[in-house]
Amino acid sequence: MKLLKKMRKQFAVYWPPQGVNDYGDPTWSDPVQLKVRWEDIEEVLVTARGETKESKSRVFVGQDVEEGGVLWQGTLASLTTLTEPFKNKGAGQIFAVTKAPDLKVKDFLRVAYL
Repeated sequence: MKLLKKMRKQFAVYWPPQGVNDYGDPTWSDPVQLKVRWEDIEEVLVTARGETKESKSRVFVGQDVEEGGVLWQGTLASLTTLTEPFKNKGAGQIFAVTKAPDLKVKDFLRVAYL
């Protein structure tokens, strides 16, 4: 649906989750820049595991993203650091993702919650 594409006029940087290091800390793959629609809005959600969480942002993305990944509003060129996502002020970890097809099942509405 063209509307889904038209609504994504902002940029965000996404670090996909990679695993954990020897100390049990999460690690991330190289960051990628995405076109998004970023809305700072507080919502209460119930995760797939039945936990109630508060979301501070909802981000509409054009590709699949994963829980545990990190999103930061801005461009790759504006980052403070590429390798440590949380050293970029405002970066947030994705705790829930929803995905719904359009009527023709040619595109999907994907939403990441931070």
